Amino acid sequence: MKKILSVSLATVLVASTLPSLSFAATNVGQGEVTNVVPADNATNVDRNAVLEAVIKDPNGASLKTVDFMEGFTYDYASSNAINSFYGVSDSDPLTSPLGGSAFTDSHKANAAFADGKFAVTDAEGAYPFHRFEVDVSKHLESGNEIELNWQGKTLAKGKLILSAWDYTASKWVVLEEETANQGGNIGFSKVVADSKFFQKGKMQAMVHDAAPAPEAVVDNSKFTMAWFTDTQFYAADKPEVWTSMTNWMIDEYNKGRFGYVINSGDLVNLSTDLDQWAVADENLRRMDEANIPYGVMAGNRDVVNQDTMEIDYTNFWAYAGKDRYEDRPWYGEQMDNNRNHYDLFSFGAHDFIILYLGYGKVQEDETIQWTNQMLAKHSDKNAILVVHNYLSPGGFRSKDGDYIFANVVRKSPNVKMVLGGHYFGADREIRTVTDPDGTTREVLEVLSNYQGKDGAEGYMRLLTFDPATDTVDFDTFSPYYNDYNYFEGDSDDFTEGYKLEPTEAVEVPAVRQIATDYVAVNVFTDDVIGSVSNIPSGNKASVEWNELDPLTQYFWYINITNTSDQKRTSEIYKFTTNDAALPDPEEPEEPGDPDPEEPIEPTFPDIVGTNYEWALEEIEAMVARGIITGHENGTFQPGNSIERQHVALMFTRAMDLNKVVAPTPFTDVPTTLRYYDEIMAVQQAGIVEGYQNKFRPYGKMTRAEMAKVLVVAFDLDEGGTHPFTDVPANHWAAEYIGPLYAAGITEGTGNNKFNLEREVNRAEFATFMYRALKYKENN
Repeated sequence: MKKILSVSLATVLVASTLPSLSFAATNVGQGEVTNVVPADNATNVDRNAVLEAVIKDPNGASLKTVDFMEGFTYDYASSNAINSFYGVSDSDPLTSPLGGSAFTDSHKANAAFADGKFAVTDAEGAYPFHRFEVDVSKHLESGNEIELNWQGKTLAKGKLILSAWDYTASKWVVLEEETANQGGNIGFSKVVADSKFFQKGKMQAMVHDAAPAPEAVVDNSKFTMAWFTDTQFYAADKPEVWTSMTNWMIDEYNKGRFGYVINSGDLVNLSTDLDQWAVADENLRRMDEANIPYGVMAGNRDVVNQDTMEIDYTNFWAYAGKDRYEDRPWYGEQMDNNRNHYDLFSFGAHDFIILYLGYGKVQEDETIQWTNQMLAKHSDKNAILVVHNYLSPGGFRSKDGDYIFANVVRKSPNVKMVLGGHYFGADREIRTVTDPDGTTREVLEVLSNYQGKDGAEGYMRLLTFDPATDTVDFDTFSPYYNDYNYFEGDSDDFTEGYKLEPTEAVEVPAVRQIATDYVAVNVFTDDVIGSVSNIPSGNKASVEWNELDPLTQYFWYINITNTSDQKRTSEIYKFTTNDAALPDPEEPEEPGDPDPEEPIEPTFPDIVGTNYEWALEEIEAMVARGIITGHENGTFQPGNSIERQHVALMFTRAMDLNKVVAPTPFTDVPTTLRYYDEIMAVQQAGIVEGYQNKFRPYGKMTRAEMAKVLVVAFDLDEGGTHPFTDVPANHWAAEYIGPLYAAGITEGTGNNKFNLEREVNRAEFATFMYRALKYKENN
């Protein structure tokens, strides 16, 4: 039998005997292996499967051998043990420890097949990465090649790096790197063999985008803001109109159509009507949840009590006060609980301050003083003023407008646009202002108010800035009517000059991307299913793979050797069997076990008629298998405690042991010892570790030690607990006794006791080992 390592055993069995390969054997090219049966990912395959493929040598040479081999794949299509993580690192991920967030279900689905669906992580001015953790402890065997396979893409200027985590040095080690060269798919295929890349049977790999650092460029990319205003009648009578606007803003923001939203007041029609405020709150809440950057301000309808005509901000503060916005990253400073405030937002290299002045107190000295201080504080930014009552149809400013123009606009050189609502209509004016240094600037003043009159419901504006032409283009659209422009002429749709600062070259953050199409860890074992020899190139080769388990996924690949001894290896294919019954063969007697129907003829004279006759069947089965032979005087001495050297001897007779750890000589096991080779074999197989460099070959084995060596050697992973009250949860052997009990190998010594330190006699150990053998054969 071939010994497979358990997860717990892999803590000491790092792949010291794995081949020191750097790359996998040369893979077959396109068209060299075709007509594969069963097809990759096939289901409902017969349990007596026929594997076949048409094999073509690239040089037309005949094929000396075609070996069909067992493989294994860890990937999301197979639901085998693979964990993936995504993240963004401010510094090069190669200098960072392990990290990231677990792949979502969507990530996993997109990375399950090489089908052009990608698990994508983007970053601006940072490094996106995907990290993969795979437990390969059950395949760390000499002769197996463990290959990391990754397929995906990055951006046109991207550079993808594949690395593996070095557990010894605690750092990432670069394995391969590929430059995108204007896009296209990238693939990595790398055999990982060095023991430093494994710990507790796990390996870690990472792919990240290391695109070039930011460059200083002139950013002339267009960008857009949205603007809606005077929704008062929608809050009062037609909430469905406002809903349509909010739906559209959420959808278009998610599509990247605009980056910021302006509101210029009159959210509701009656400031005292809480039902109307509820409509406003619902729409603002949905924008909050969509993470849309936006700013609101109070219009006259929001704060003027229509009964007393006094200004009262109580409800505005309740629904749109500073508490709603102060944790938002774009929200700047405010005055009087958001009566006045500004937002800071950037589009590429262009920084904006959007400053809102609430209705009713714009002419007060404290408002003017605060406004000028904030604009001066951010004098390097493009400033947009938002004032509810500023411009009327015909291009005339209101009294508030005249006051703001004289005391703010003229004194703040960075103000080049003022937006307002209040009056029904759409108009604009361009004012030329001379600044104290003698330079002039143009200020664009715009009125926008549709208010739902005469079929004007739901119209809002889109402001698209073009740094290349120093212009801003206004478009008007109603999501409610799916219609552009309400007024005639160019009142709705127009383009005016708007000079943005800065226009010089600035450092634009590098945009990077990692997109995983498929990720897998492939195991190319050295287990041969079957071979075909001496076939011409282009012919079909086939072998049988019989008596497969039902509803089980199997993996296989093909090794090809031509007459020139050139070797090629195919990819790994997978299929799943059906649950149909196998044909009933003549069941041969199980080799090495006695016929249960015939009386047992005892081998040893000291079993029958003694207190150990209960173990007669197991002892005779172990004799039939050649695992025990008894003492030289022909007795078995079942009641004697078993020596540790005899345990080693039995393991070497019971199974084929793989050497999976380096030999570690014991100080009390000289090379002249009778069972030196057997003791070293179980040590290199990872079954025993010794203590303080000693093995104690003549020492007696306790029941606790017996539990560990059996669980480790036979890879017993049966879940469950045990009923033994004398096994503390923190005892070193507790983790082995549970699986031993769950597998039915031990029942304890009675009264829910296990007796950890009691020595195991020879009859007991023979019985326990036989049960373990049968359990593994049956499972």
